[in-house]
Amino acid sequence: MDRLLKNIAFWTLIVLAVLFFYKFLQKPSTAAQIMDSIRFEEALRGGNIARVTLPPDATIAGELAQPGPDGKAARFFIATPAYRDLMDDLLRHDVAIEFRSPRDSSPLTMLLGWIPILLMLGVWIYFMRSMQAARRKSESQPGSPIGP
Repeated sequence: MDRLLKNIAFWTLIVLAVLFFYKFLQKPSTAAQIMDSIRFEEALRGGNIARVTLPPDATIAGELAQPGPDGKAARFFIATPAYRDLMDDLLRHDVAIEFRSPRDSSPLTMLLGWIPILLMLGVWIYFMRSMQAARRKSESQPGSPIGP
């Protein structure tokens, strides 16, 4: 039984190490600028906005045409009050428009969300099997208080 516990501890440490290094090696994304509607209109008229994402809530997220200081696309988001001609303005200035939620989950994120549940299920099954094995062992011994 000690060998089984050592194997479980070993593989748990391996999984945790892989998750740690995955998180450590991920490059942080550039933070989006908070932009008011006046700066947004100026950037739109100046041709500085390359793409916008229109999520279901009342915000607009996008990327500026010029890259940021790190060479990646500079991102922004604004809160949108009732802006009646937004779509016309965006199309007039050749801005790419995407209709999706900015918080789409990837399959890896979904898999990582299931790992704790699967781990608890595995531990529960392990303890149930070990309790059944202990009961069978005690029933097979003569003079056991447990049993028929």
